[in-house]
Amino acid sequence: MSQSYNIASGIIFNDKNQILLVKNTCKNNPPFWTPPGGIVESGESFLDGLHREILEETGLKIDKVDGVVYLLQFLDHSKSFQDLVYVFKVGSYSGSININDPDNEIIEARFFTKKEAIEKMELNPFITIKEPMIDYLTGNQKQFYVYEKQKNEKRKKKETCGNKTK
Repeated sequence: MSQSYNIASGIIFNDKNQILLVKNTCKNNPPFWTPPGGIVESGESFLDGLHREILEETGLKIDKVDGVVYLLQFLDHSKSFQDLVYVFKVGSYSGSININDPDNEIIEARFFTKKEAIEKMELNPFITIKEPMIDYLTGNQKQFYVYEKQKNEKRKKKETCGNKTK
């Protein structure tokens, strides 16, 4: 692959068991909700990128990371690139929501019940974001997801693997 992006994303729950989502803007799509996160910069670890992205997109400071919830790989053979996404469970955080996104892509951040979050995810235009998050929120996530896009083909799921986790 000639180009690849490493991405770190965080799953954050508040004390009411509500999950934090951010509303993204994208040139070719209406705004959509995702867990906070973004591209890990060159020379930055996935964890350092996670801390930076969460702070930028939400204003929250991560105090503890509980571990990796799932990994996702997206291969686009038509453009010779791949995304590798680590999705972490944030164990604790401090601060309050205050968006300071230097890319000006995040327009809102708020906590949702799991049911509300599933409804938001169902509207997400990207299967690589939507499917693993709905799996997670319904207790059916895998440890690893692989999606591939061949030349002249829409993005599709190739396989998932791993055990169901709770």
